Amino acid sequence: MTLTELFDLYHLPHLQNHDRRDRTISEYQSTLRYWEHATGGVEVSRIDVNHIVQFKHRLAELPGKQPGTTLANNTIRKHLRMIHSVLLTAAPKDSRNVRGLGILQEVPELAPPAEEFRDAADMLTREEIIAWITAAKARKARPISGIDSAIWWECLIKVLYNTGVRIGTALNFRWSWIDLETASPNALLLSLEIQI
Repeated sequence: MTLTELFDLYHLPHLQNHDRRDRTISEYQSTLRYWEHATGGVEVSRIDVNHIVQFKHRLAELPGKQPGTTLANNTIRKHLRMIHSVLLTAAPKDSRNVRGLGILQEVPELAPPAEEFRDAADMLTREEIIAWITAAKARKARPISGIDSAIWWECLIKVLYNTGVRIGTALNFRWSWIDLETASPNALLLSLEIQI
């Protein structure tokens, strides 16, 4: 069984239960095409650290968004995270990996490239964020999902600013992702008091 077959048979059904976005599935499929090209469709049971190295070299050679560039480190890290997620399906079952099939004894070390951070000059300043929130509050629009649009936009902007998540990720947050049984009440209160 190849990693793509493992994904289709075991990982994809689980993914579809938690993230139904076509974009997410498409990104996994793209990552797996790169994997198959780099490794020649190696059997899952034979995957080792050398295949990870081959995959990283292949990714580092791919063209980037700008002409004359290659994939950014953060994009390579994203592909490695996706491969890791699928490989966990092949790892042994334990308390943290209840879906493990035990095809692999352990998941090979991925050693992702260093994370790249934008220059601070590219970031919005606190004053710009406040101006953005003020503009959103002043705009008269229909409620969004039953919530006053000014409040909806203010909350979204504060979450993006304080967490650094991408807007697509934030728009797909689900209450079901939060374990209210074991979450600390202080952490929940803190999350409700996000400030700019």
